[in-house]
Amino acid sequence: MRLVAGVDIGGTNVRCALADETGRILVSERERIRTGSEREIVRQISSMVMRVCRRRGVRVAELAGVGIASTGPLDMRRGS
Repeated sequence: MRLVAGVDIGGTNVRCALADETGRILVSERERIRTGSEREIVRQISSMVMRVCRRRGVRVAELAGVGIASTGPLDMRRGS
């Protein structure tokens, strides 16, 4: 079974889910967005992807892909 991770960056929260090839969500989590540097936001997203994989017993390297959606443009330099 091929799995994908999906990340939704909203105005105040980040959601991350692990889904199978039919789109069925297997596990998900939500956190408030940490403001700060681009590294902090990338670290938060990376940690969330790793956690949902770990909860399902899957290695990140086994994912078919990771999709990221945002409510608007991302400014990685400003962390917003």
